Amino acid sequence: RYGFYRQVNKNMTSTFITIMTPFLPFDLKSKPFIERVRKLLNGHFRTLPVTKAKQFEFHLDGVSCRMVDGMKMTFETFPILIAITCGVIFFLLMVGFRSLFVPFRLIFTLAVTLLTTYGMAVLVFQKGIFDWLFPALRAFHRMFWMGPVMVFPVLCGLSLDYDIFLFSRVREYRRQGFTDRASIIKGVYKTGSIITAAGVIMAIPVSGLLIRGIPG
Repeated sequence: RYGFYRQVNKNMTSTFITIMTPFLPFDLKSKPFIERVRKLLNGHFRTLPVTKAKQFEFHLDGVSCRMVDGMKMTFETFPILIAITCGVIFFLLMVGFRSLFVPFRLIFTLAVTLLTTYGMAVLVFQKGIFDWLFPALRAFHRMFWMGPVMVFPVLCGLSLDYDIFLFSRVREYRRQGFTDRASIIKGVYKTGSIITAAGVIMAIPVSGLLIRGIPG
């Protein structure tokens, strides 16, 4: 009786059913399982007469369901985030440099940086191309779905920060009367060591994750 009232409300109008799966809540099998259960439930209620179907409501909930729903919502809004970010970047660069070409050029280099970073992440963490060099990576052949979304703003900020720093110096030398080629060479010469040092400083602490495993 105690167990019965834990699963049924006092008015006897709703019940709570626990589903035990043979896999962990965050396993790769969770998403297809949840989608299949929801599809089966929806299909079953559509086969009932209208009068009976209106008498029932069902809700599939749990940690796995919330994760799947959150993942779906996140990836549906991710393109909007990309569009808004690129639009704001384009407008600010157009106003700051008073040019239509410069924003296109910087957004193009930003796209190359993002594609390279995401591609390397797939090769390293999913394909395991560096497993032979870093044993800590052998236990991870997948990425958390929120990772690419979370690092997108960070990558945009870091990429544009160094790129604008370099381009501003090139523009400065061009205004001083240097030719295009001389301005580019001089700008890279003056800022290259600073940008490289900043990149190395960022890479050293992050690279520590490659040689340090997670205790289990």
